[in-house]
Amino acid sequence: MGTDTHGIKKRGWIGFDLDGTLAHYDGWKHPLHIGDPVVEMVRDVHRILRENTHDIKIFTARVSPECLEWNQGVSKAQIVECIQDWCEEHLFGQRFEVTHEKDGLMKTCYDDRSTQVQCNTGHTLERAVAEAAELISMIGTTGVETTAAFRGARKWLNKFAPTKLDPPYGGMTWEKPPVEPPFTTDPDDPRLHERRADGQSVKFLVLSKEELAKRGFVRPLRRSYVHTTCGATTNIAPVIAETYASDPSFYGLTYCCQCGKPLPVGEFRWTEDGNVVGS
Repeated sequence: MGTDTHGIKKRGWIGFDLDGTLAHYDGWKHPLHIGDPVVEMVRDVHRILRENTHDIKIFTARVSPECLEWNQGVSKAQIVECIQDWCEEHLFGQRFEVTHEKDGLMKTCYDDRSTQVQCNTGHTLERAVAEAAELISMIGTTGVETTAAFRGARKWLNKFAPTKLDPPYGGMTWEKPPVEPPFTTDPDDPRLHERRADGQSVKFLVLSKEELAKRGFVRPLRRSYVHTTCGATTNIAPVIAETYASDPSFYGLTYCCQCGKPLPVGEFRWTEDGNVVGS
């Protein structure tokens, strides 16, 4: 149940866009033309009807004032009737309400033109999928361990997954993709100063295997740190952890996964022992 602006309990609703979501759309033809039903969406409608926890509305711009101006003399009532006839034929005999507006009782909306955003964070589903895919693609090619990559991917996908994704991972296997490692031992590599869309560097400077072997470790090997400003924990790749352990002052800035940018190392503390990063 939802709550309207007067605090009265009312039944919420779920919106389904028509063209391109419930019905196939391959270009505008006529105000009263609707494509064939999209099978996967019809299954979702059936599931929601079966659960009987929310009403369903057809959420379409076809009945908006702007679109009605272009409708060649076809009235809003005619369009609504056409849509409801289509629903009755293809959606289990139901004649759903048709609207172009959302309100406080709308639970969610299925729409091919929407971008899902996690509440109060600015995180988009598109970014979550991209981050998860990138982490998985790094398995076996960049020194990132399989479990760490899955853990990072799961963190992003769990922002939006209705059911949390926990190990084991259903026996998933992954082929090693031809991805260039994001690490370099060349301090003059110009890609060290390039940024990805998520704020991370395209390349990370690390100590070479030879240099690590020669220097050894002067600090414990620590794999994650907390940003004391925002409270987020960021996991780091093994080769970066090894570089920190060999030369604690090697980096002046380090990346925060929540803030989405590199920040002074003094703002972070190691999760393992609470010591300031870089000390």
